[in-house]
Amino acid sequence: MSAICGIYRQGGQPISFENLKKQMSALTHCGPDGSEIWHLGSVGLGHQMMHITPESLDEELPFISREIPELVITADARLDNRSELFANLGIPPAEQKTIPDSQLILAAYQKWGWDCPAYLLGDFAFAIWDSNKHSLYCARDHLGVMPFYYHFTESLFVFASDIKGVIAHPDVPRQLNDEAIATHLRDGEIAPKTITFFKTVQKLLPAHKLTINTHGIQIHSYWSPANSPEIRLPSLDSYAERLRELLHQAVDCRLRSAFPIGAHLSGGLDSSAIAVLAARSLRQRGQQLPTFSWIPPLRQQDDPENPEWAYSRIVCEIEGLTCKNIELTSEYVASLLWRDVSLYSYLDFFYEPLVRQAAQRYGVRVLLSGWGGDELSTFNGRGYYAKLFWNGQWKKLVQAVNLGRKNTKPEQTFAQNVRGWLGTLYRTVFLPSLPDQVYALFDRKWLTTSYADCATPAFAAFIRQQRHLVSDTLRERVGLHAQQLMLLKHGHLAERMEAWANNGAFDHVVYAYPLLDKRIVEFCLGIPADLYVQEGYARYLYRYATKGILPDEIRWSRLKNEPKRIERLLSISRDAVRVWMSQARERGWQNWHQRYIDIDALIKQKSKSESLEDRIKNHIVLINSIQVLVVENASLLYSNRDDIRVL
Repeated sequence: MSAICGIYRQGGQPISFENLKKQMSALTHCGPDGSEIWHLGSVGLGHQMMHITPESLDEELPFISREIPELVITADARLDNRSELFANLGIPPAEQKTIPDSQLILAAYQKWGWDCPAYLLGDFAFAIWDSNKHSLYCARDHLGVMPFYYHFTESLFVFASDIKGVIAHPDVPRQLNDEAIATHLRDGEIAPKTITFFKTVQKLLPAHKLTINTHGIQIHSYWSPANSPEIRLPSLDSYAERLRELLHQAVDCRLRSAFPIGAHLSGGLDSSAIAVLAARSLRQRGQQLPTFSWIPPLRQQDDPENPEWAYSRIVCEIEGLTCKNIELTSEYVASLLWRDVSLYSYLDFFYEPLVRQAAQRYGVRVLLSGWGGDELSTFNGRGYYAKLFWNGQWKKLVQAVNLGRKNTKPEQTFAQNVRGWLGTLYRTVFLPSLPDQVYALFDRKWLTTSYADCATPAFAAFIRQQRHLVSDTLRERVGLHAQQLMLLKHGHLAERMEAWANNGAFDHVVYAYPLLDKRIVEFCLGIPADLYVQEGYARYLYRYATKGILPDEIRWSRLKNEPKRIERLLSISRDAVRVWMSQARERGWQNWHQRYIDIDALIKQKSKSESLEDRIKNHIVLINSIQVLVVENASLLYSNRDDIRVL
């Protein structure tokens, strides 16, 4: 992705040009196609350019409007409703083919002012300096594809689309955030979603806009998925036709690129449909779609019919695609454990850097991902049974449970059926209906601090006190759409996209997420819940709608887990931890700073169970603890340095 950054001093004091240059220097890897700085008095904007769309090839940023020279914009954006904006903004046909998206955003600001993000569709983060109002206006897209970080005091505002660009400013303290460390150790994530690993750096939330001037800072939401309009169509076929139409639109608008495009291909419903639609569209233009899979290359001992890789093979054979499989080694994973996740994120995953390296060899700059499908278009129906129960639709509930059990457990004794029925009602009706305080009594793994096993005693006590930071939205509740909204609120979608955006910049790869297109989001939240669960199948409408796109064996497959890949990954990762610990000992880790992590406890941490679930959980304890140990000690290296690139 391109990168944006800037400084604003609210008191009117002139900014330091050298400090703006330091921000730009920290973001150099984001600008293979050039960089520019604009500054005037108390404000400065910067841009590191990476071309993606055809219109961006001649784009210049920061950009000053000729019509209104008081407006200056820096942006990283791809707009998907250009035709609509051309009409609303009166852009003449002669200019439409070449005008870049950043200038459309500026024109939208000129017409609609602070309400302009509501008229934009696509992925964007931007900042506009308005000297008439003496204010800096910033906004981030609806789902948070483009990151936006900032530091704010009464006299200074510093922002960037990568956190490295914020802390590169010498006046931004680099003190670690104990609350973020605590939630990472406990949950493997950060909540609330505005905080970062740095105490004085925050994130602008998705679908939010920010205005700052001499009177202070104002932050407002401009869109909420909870306000998605209700959609009622005459038949199942009508819903399926509309979903297919939206899928085509969402994929096609993300193919607007001057460079080769690639796609993830896991063999599941989400990535397979996206890859097929993209491949067919590109083929009409005489282009090929390379695909990339986290599934390792087939080995002699692997089952050749295992769906973990067989489905992606089927898609490739039918559509004539090539697929690059990724192979991990423990030595490579150990090298990733040395990354400072406060700067490079913990959600980049072990496979993904290798995917980007492979994509780069194909010249790919846009990588399509199916991320977001599980929460929306291919949602599994959690909360649906409980809603039927509380709505008094008991006959419908019985029929739905019977169909689901018949398709998944076709041959069982009467006693097994009774136990299975009771277990289903317990999990899908009783537990979702409980208040949080009561639910915790039945599910003791929920809201626990077990992921902090390697913390020092003092920091473990601090973690236990931070109950207000616990992210609890992943437990099942009553109502299918209510569950989807909580998943969107949870923030894990934006966190992964932030990670992939910032890390992808090093390989000059931009990610695009068709299933998180705002039009698809609103459609999925507006349709009747019954469309998600029918005939004993979850994800029913998506399966029905992808007829002619996916082969039936993929469309109607119930297999979601990837046990062989997970087992192999766990084995490689545990070997990597041993390699990392050996390397750490050679570096004298017993003398490292240990405010957060007790190294002796880390060494003794072992799996407490033979179950795959618990082995994964205990391994996450190790990984999270190692990451925090690296973060703390890496921070000592640059806490007093001006140049963040020392990392």
